[in-house]
Amino acid sequence: MAKIKGATGDGEGGEGQDAQAQAALPAQQPELRPLGRQVHSSGAAEFEEILPELSGGTRERDPFPKVPAQSPFYLVYTPDRWDVIEGQLVPSLYKLSLTPGANAVTRGAGGRPDPTDAIAGVERQGHYLLPWDIGGDGRYIRAFQVGTGQDRKTGAAVKIYSWHTRWEQLYAGSDAIQSDTAGYAAWLVSLIERGLLPRPRPYVVERLRRQYETALHKRLGKTGDDALCQEYKRRIKACVIEQERQAAASAPARAEDAVPELAT
Repeated sequence: MAKIKGATGDGEGGEGQDAQAQAALPAQQPELRPLGRQVHSSGAAEFEEILPELSGGTRERDPFPKVPAQSPFYLVYTPDRWDVIEGQLVPSLYKLSLTPGANAVTRGAGGRPDPTDAIAGVERQGHYLLPWDIGGDGRYIRAFQVGTGQDRKTGAAVKIYSWHTRWEQLYAGSDAIQSDTAGYAAWLVSLIERGLLPRPRPYVVERLRRQYETALHKRLGKTGDDALCQEYKRRIKACVIEQERQAAASAPARAEDAVPELAT
């Protein structure tokens, strides 16, 4: 997922855009709840994570992670963008950053980010914005404090945050970001299985399979059957499994399975 630039202080975020920010998933998908006010009204406090310490007591010397501040964001689904992660065929989501001045995000009341135009642009492209609590099993976004600053108008001390998915872990005194890719992939699979995201379109799976097969053949000719070739094979297998599932789902019922009508 893409990196996001920009800093946010304690309490920053756009005003609640409940109506405009309603996720626009395809009509056949279950209706999702409107986005709550969350960051937009209450700031980052309820999203803040407690940082684990690295060995050596780095928290006392440097209590914050050594990573740049990043704005809060939404994950966005694109029907034609899929990939294989940890052997699972899943959507390749991207981040819509809530940084004023980027991605058509403007400043609303009180100088807070207003994503109304940005969300409308996402919907015009046929993309679908995922609410933070889409799965009903907790928000996919969380904040880590990475420093302190001053409010430009009041001079009051504010916290500065870096926003990440819940599958990313930051550490005090370190620039390391540890990602739980298996957990992230499992979450995406669960959204598909529960009908919250659609399955991939057949042409998307076929195109992806051909891309992996082409890459595999090129790699085999250069290096032989190395670790990367094995990874390509796993990705091809994931595509084949999905194609077989789609074929089984679309196959007509067998004649012997049909129940004949009784004459009256």
